[in-house]
Amino acid sequence: MMANLRHPGLEFRHALADPITVTPSAYNPEHVSIDVLEIFNGRVNWKPKLNHAALANQVQARSQSKSPQLRIMFANNWGYPEDSPPEDVNKELTGNLTINFLHPWATVRRDEKGSVVSLDGFYNILHPDEDTSIGMTWFSQTFSSETSTYIIHNCPEMAKDLLLEFSKGTQTAKLLEPFATDVFIADESFRLWNMQIFGPLENLDKYADKPISSLTSRESQEAVEELHSMIEHLHDMTSSFKDLKSRLEHLMRFHQQYIKLFNPPEQLYEPTTESLTFILTQADNVLRGISSASERLKIRINLFIGFSTQQHTSTNMDIAEFTSKIAMAGQKSSSAMITIAALAMLFLPGTFVSAIFSMVLFKTGSDEDGNHVVSAGSQWWLFPAITIPLTVVIFLVWLLWKKLARSRGDSDLEAAGKINIVAQYEEKEPPLNLIRRMQRGVEKVAVRKLYS
Repeated sequence: MMANLRHPGLEFRHALADPITVTPSAYNPEHVSIDVLEIFNGRVNWKPKLNHAALANQVQARSQSKSPQLRIMFANNWGYPEDSPPEDVNKELTGNLTINFLHPWATVRRDEKGSVVSLDGFYNILHPDEDTSIGMTWFSQTFSSETSTYIIHNCPEMAKDLLLEFSKGTQTAKLLEPFATDVFIADESFRLWNMQIFGPLENLDKYADKPISSLTSRESQEAVEELHSMIEHLHDMTSSFKDLKSRLEHLMRFHQQYIKLFNPPEQLYEPTTESLTFILTQADNVLRGISSASERLKIRINLFIGFSTQQHTSTNMDIAEFTSKIAMAGQKSSSAMITIAALAMLFLPGTFVSAIFSMVLFKTGSDEDGNHVVSAGSQWWLFPAITIPLTVVIFLVWLLWKKLARSRGDSDLEAAGKINIVAQYEEKEPPLNLIRRMQRGVEKVAVRKLYS
């Protein structure tokens, strides 16, 4: 038989589906571990780590006597392999609803006459621990008997310890105020997330106080990598913290719904309202702090990158100066080689002509008196007549070739500079043929022009 559906638009689809049941072998009553805190008028009852049998006896004993004004059951272990309540148990915890809500919700229970009996609800909070466990809280605020019942799974340990310690004090009645228990859980969850978010940012001040000029290039690179990991950390934490803030806002709405339904005296709900408002204000401050830290990190990263670029520029300038010195030394060496080459060209025509003709221009012999004499051949004039013009022609051809080569090199260098400028803006490389032309001689022409 189908249960009475309070929210048919949400519940009917799930009521038609096959229920998820748990086999008896999957449940181990000995693994059940639940801490129970009960508060009566002026008396506190604390029962830690109750198993299935002990919990059943505790509930049966309370059903035959006066119910506590506040009962909190901290579920350490449900006795199931997944360590979470199955769907049928979850229905019992949520007022026999046929839908297992994964998001905060609250529903009003009424009796047969339509009078409000209680406000029942559920909310979950992701804890920022190593296991990223989810804290789940079921609550029932009953107006007629002025009792509150909580079942809390994965409650933060510090929140549990604070609730237990406070219950032993002289202001135990403060815990009986509606949603006072939830404030302990919300405040501890907020504290854990605050530490998780801003704890890894301690090194930011280290880089902010240390002069950038004192860092080496490798240290600057390591700083950029660390600062970038901080930004990624803040990005990941932001969505989770916004989810926490959303849960706190839901909790505030539950509290306001309770006030609207039962209209309790102001002194019973004002402290809780003020506490939740304070935590929400702190959450807004944390979000602003995240935004501010992200901007600081981005500014610092840009500063490190700019300084690193400046260092590379300075290094390139030193390399250029050193290259210039090498080019100047090469220029001096090439000047000596040019002198030697010029002298070789001076004697080359005469040698060439002598080799071609292989002729004897001067004759040696004796005259009538027996004296040695040297006489010139009848065609001695051919040697200077051919050698001198040929030498002049060779020098003219060499000078003309040198002038043409310099003119061509200057034009190629100017074109290469324009193409490099365009390539910088268009993020393209210069054409390969131009690079090859520059490699064949443009660099040499540029050095020659610089030091000539």
